[in-house]
Amino acid sequence: MRFLCLILIGLAGLTYCQPAAAQETQPDKTQTVTQASVRPAPPLKLRAVRLIGRHKGYIVDVRYPQFRGGKKSETDKLNKQIRLYVDRCISNAAAPKGQPAYTHDCNFYDVFFTDEFVSLNLDFSDYLGGAGDARFATCLSGQLKPKFHLLTLRDVLGKRINRTRLAAVVAKSVSQSDQVQFKAKDLASDGQLDSFTFDSDGLSFYIPEGATVGTTKVKVSYQDLGKTISKKSPIYGLAKASKIKHLGKHQARSQSRRHRL
Repeated sequence: MRFLCLILIGLAGLTYCQPAAAQETQPDKTQTVTQASVRPAPPLKLRAVRLIGRHKGYIVDVRYPQFRGGKKSETDKLNKQIRLYVDRCISNAAAPKGQPAYTHDCNFYDVFFTDEFVSLNLDFSDYLGGAGDARFATCLSGQLKPKFHLLTLRDVLGKRINRTRLAAVVAKSVSQSDQVQFKAKDLASDGQLDSFTFDSDGLSFYIPEGATVGTTKVKVSYQDLGKTISKKSPIYGLAKASKIKHLGKHQARSQSRRHRL
């Protein structure tokens, strides 16, 4: 009887172990399907859209960017936001008085985009007769990963922006060029430096100068901005890479000068 019990226990052990052995030899179909379905998002690409029509007595001719690639849901949000900016500017334009030969135009400049960031300037102009156009710029900067959201100056430079220091840096950059002069105390007021774009080299500020003049673009490098950009900034990686690149060029020039001496 004892011998029979041992045989039954041994058979039970065999039947229990067999499925485990079979599982080790069979491929994991669930894992294979999951791996095949996860594909990297295609790179972001830009295409220009042009719309021509009439609105409020204006001849409307606008060009603006739309993007393809990346994570579709977030790219769609970006495209919708750009269209909203353009539609809002057209709708807010006052109805012209007089002859209906007035124009409302839009174009885009200073476009910088990666799979993670987009930054661009939309330039609008209204021709109402006379010597020149009424011009104004609208800037849009956004982050696409992990989810799309717009980036303000506070997002880029931190919630506690030292506007006095920033205004001094911008004013110094203007004084080193042939552009119109600005006083640092005037630039430090709220709203003067809120219109901006960024790229791999630095930030560009669009300072309003009046309806007929439009805006003045002032480019400030990441090196000049220095500690104004905190390590928590979403574009800190761009700033750091630019500083390393600048340092490498400076060292290469120094070595070249020493070699010539």
